[in-house]
Amino acid sequence: MYNRYLPADGDFSPAAPEKRTEKPKEKPSAGGLRHLLSLLRPEDGDAGDLLLLLILLLVLLDGEDNDLVLILGLALFLGLK
Repeated sequence: MYNRYLPADGDFSPAAPEKRTEKPKEKPSAGGLRHLLSLLRPEDGDAGDLLLLLILLLVLLDGEDNDLVLILGLALFLGLK
């Protein structure tokens, strides 16, 4: 069978496959407060996330509308993922 990519004289040696390097294993996340603090770093969140967090804290400190706290908390959680 003709293959235009192989030389006509028959001298063909396949190239050695490239070695795959394994990525270094990441440490499992510690969770809890460390995870929450890591989300507040500037490279992980933007100004909108920080503003939503501040509004959430102000509404939580006001203490009157727990439904709004729940909705804002879920919006913050879904926005950070």
